[in-house]
Amino acid sequence: MRGLPRAASILIWITALAYVFVAAMAWRDYAVYKDDLASWDPAAVDWVDVLFLVPALSAAVVFVVWLWRARTAAEAINPWFPHRHDRGWVIASWIVPIVFLWYPLQVVSDVIAGSTRQVEPGVPEKLPAGSNVVNVWWGTWIAYTLVDLFPVGPDEDATASDFLWGAVHPTVTAVLNVVCAVYAVRVIRLVTDLQASTPADELAPGLPPYQH
Repeated sequence: MRGLPRAASILIWITALAYVFVAAMAWRDYAVYKDDLASWDPAAVDWVDVLFLVPALSAAVVFVVWLWRARTAAEAINPWFPHRHDRGWVIASWIVPIVFLWYPLQVVSDVIAGSTRQVEPGVPEKLPAGSNVVNVWWGTWIAYTLVDLFPVGPDEDATASDFLWGAVHPTVTAVLNVVCAVYAVRVIRLVTDLQASTPADELAPGLPPYQH
């Protein structure tokens, strides 16, 4: 992989590792404060809590940019494929309430299906494998998103149990994020390989080839 696919993959992995580090630091806090709650300052800002924000936001932006270009390439490879959503939904699907739960999955699934060469309207020459990869990626992403909506952590009246659950929660999100990262990178590779297998001279006229 080169260019955008590689950048997106690297940033996704960095984000996953950042979540693992955050979880490790939460367990450190539990070990330090569970028997000495009076030494914990709830007003102190822990820089670890925001460690993942920069790589996470960067990964999100680069992934969407990559997906936009992959959608454009899919339209060039297979101009007859009926994508379920207009190209604008490549971006909007992630931020519009409610539909963000399934629209991005449909966008990515259609990009994969549309990345198979089709010489005329009808049945593609071959059907790309990968639905299981996409489903696991999306399932772990939704699970992570739902778990992350309900953060658990110590407050000014924290007990040892609060610190314990404050460590368990980021551990669960970290595990989900790592699994999601594995399959997100596999999705990127699947799309990249499918689109790279189509010779430039077989693309639909007037549409640019996918640049890796």
